[in-house]
Amino acid sequence: MAINGNNTSQCTHLDAQNLVKSSQNTLTLSIESYADPRSPNDQRSPDAVAPPKGAVPVPKPTTFKITATIPSKPWQPSSTKSPTSGADDSLPPPPPPTVTVPVSKPTSENGPELYCEGCKQQIRGPYLTAQGKNWHPDEFVCASPNCGRPLQNVGFIEEKGQRYCSDCYEKYFAHSCAKCHKKIVGEVMHALNQTWHVTCFVCTSCNQPFRDGVFHLEHDKPYCVADYNKQFGTLCKGCGFAIEAGDHFVEAIKSQWHESCFTCAVCHIDLKNAGFYSVNNKPVCSNHKNARLPA
Repeated sequence: MAINGNNTSQCTHLDAQNLVKSSQNTLTLSIESYADPRSPNDQRSPDAVAPPKGAVPVPKPTTFKITATIPSKPWQPSSTKSPTSGADDSLPPPPPPTVTVPVSKPTSENGPELYCEGCKQQIRGPYLTAQGKNWHPDEFVCASPNCGRPLQNVGFIEEKGQRYCSDCYEKYFAHSCAKCHKKIVGEVMHALNQTWHVTCFVCTSCNQPFRDGVFHLEHDKPYCVADYNKQFGTLCKGCGFAIEAGDHFVEAIKSQWHESCFTCAVCHIDLKNAGFYSVNNKPVCSNHKNARLPA
């Protein structure tokens, strides 16, 4: 037998142990096995004995090569008995299998102690964090006395500092929509002293929501600014766009004009503070009062 190429026939048990311990990352054992034709009681040297006539020659020894990976951290080897030599050769046991152990968090070793907002007890296992507070999963439930539904996977709606599942919130707190009369859970629109779903409070003309929150009423019906101006607003004779609330305008030639639009149709000089002439219902300055303009 050889350890890492070192013959152990003259080694003591302690010498063999030291050879194993001195191995780096790889341990190589060579074991030679053969059949001995001699009598067990024959103590003569094998070299001095010739095989008897007709005897089967000694077969060539078979070499078994064992490669073992030594773990990087030292561990205590155990003794195993060699079946071929009868000596106590020291062989290290295989390293233990890797076991993943779930770590309960938090612990006093990896952070400060945490306490559940519900039961006020220390948290030693899995926990949830919501609204800046920590909870045991089975304590994070709907606040309705008749419910108690876990909220971990369904979400919650806060009302007066308490957390409710969507069903309980809709039942006890949600407003009704003035149009569809269904409960409103989520974004709500307050208008005309009533509450609405955002998708229900829409322009009477284009049916689009008032995302900017601005609308005009006409005959008690809401309109977006664009549609109100188109249908009910005053349009500027010059540019064709609406004259909105707060805009300065000029009334002339039986029409309304933005101040900036009331200019000479020929040279575009400002006419709001000057005299003007009308040619085919278009304002012109005194220099172009005889101009020929299309109707």
